[in-house]
Amino acid sequence: MLGVFSRLQSELCFRPHENEFVNTEVNARPRNAADVNVVHRLYKHDSKFHKQVLNAQEFNVCMRTALFALIAFAALALAIPSEEAAVKAAPYIGEDSSDILQLSKPMQAGADSYWAFFHSILSTKKILVAVSDYSGAVVTDRAKLSQVGLGVYQYGVIQEFLQKNNWGFDAFDGSLSAASSAVAENSRKLSDLRSRTEVKYSLSYAKLDAAMQRLEDRLVEARDVISNGKSLQQSFELDYSTSGIASLLRHYNTTYAKLFDVLNAHDNYSKAISDLQSQVYKSSIPDPDNKNIYDSLEALRDVGLSSLYSLKANDPRVALAHKNSDANKWVNDSIESFFFRKTRFEALDAYNQLQPNAQMLLQSEANVKSCGLASEFVRFKSAWAEVEYLKGKANAAAYSQMVNKTAQAQGLYNTLFQRFQACIEPYTPTTNPYVAPSQDYSWLLILVAIGAAFIVYNEWKKRQQEETY
Repeated sequence: MLGVFSRLQSELCFRPHENEFVNTEVNARPRNAADVNVVHRLYKHDSKFHKQVLNAQEFNVCMRTALFALIAFAALALAIPSEEAAVKAAPYIGEDSSDILQLSKPMQAGADSYWAFFHSILSTKKILVAVSDYSGAVVTDRAKLSQVGLGVYQYGVIQEFLQKNNWGFDAFDGSLSAASSAVAENSRKLSDLRSRTEVKYSLSYAKLDAAMQRLEDRLVEARDVISNGKSLQQSFELDYSTSGIASLLRHYNTTYAKLFDVLNAHDNYSKAISDLQSQVYKSSIPDPDNKNIYDSLEALRDVGLSSLYSLKANDPRVALAHKNSDANKWVNDSIESFFFRKTRFEALDAYNQLQPNAQMLLQSEANVKSCGLASEFVRFKSAWAEVEYLKGKANAAAYSQMVNKTAQAQGLYNTLFQRFQACIEPYTPTTNPYVAPSQDYSWLLILVAIGAAFIVYNEWKKRQQEETY
């Protein structure tokens, strides 16, 4: 890792020049005393290249940048790939692995990021398994699981509900853009119509003008909100986070509100056209001007928003509110399903490890009792029978008890087997088998990163002192 820092330092903080220094400022006489400490030169004599840092402030910035890059590299070195996370989650997914969904990247929640495995929010099945991207541990803290679970659920609402119902940002952008162009064109047409008829027939276009302006303003606002929503979506896709998905979901609500503002403004605009048509129809304006004015107004009505009116029949705000109200239940049910499977896995894993040995010992009942271990055998047999009983019940409470009961049975087995073995075999000294040390070097990476950071700090501090003196 020190080699990585050295490379970063070399690339970021030094400027190579072949054979000689070419910066005339370096060789020029300083203009004042403050300039003396501005220029620093570092030589690498065993290379055909000389390297120099021309400005102390730039050098300090470079050193800090290299340090931050080193820290980021250390963090990345400790992150786990999705495949490893899937292996960690596998025991708790089991038979549902075929329809389990997985986020394409870890989701940040607080100070950590998590790989998440879950069922679709539209499925009747529920499960949530979170694996820390930093430690690789399966998360068992309920508060953290709840935080991750809410982010996963909100992600599902957008991907599996809003997008699939054609309520995403892209679904409205085209209609709004076309409507804005149509309103701008209608404004020109209305101005032309008014110049020819307003004075001649004492018609008032003020209400229609105001309604058209409001519609134009609402269209601009809606398009701005959608543009911001697309930016939020892109930002979230680059870096998943629970705060990012929550902001994105709120922005969808804001977008729908703005779309309804557009529809309301269009309704008022259409009403203003109808009111003016009624005024023309009841007036004494002679034909063909009467009909021409009426038809000209009618031609202004359609601005291309007809597809948007489907929102009134199926309001996404109502549907989204309903989905949001289900969030806590989905999260809680998914977490409870995880803890059930976790307890079941632990119980059955402990059972499977002890079961072969337990059966062998139970089949040796006569031999065990012949060693004077009848009472110990009865206690173990009773404990094992209780484990078998709990296993047969196969519910959450039974599995929870089974973990403790199996541990007790394991302890009784160990004691009984040791005494039985001592009875049937002569004593032979044994040595503890060599246990290989852990091969996890993540702690070493962290220590090296801290050491490198300390070296960088001292070098930076030395440079600061040289500038001072």
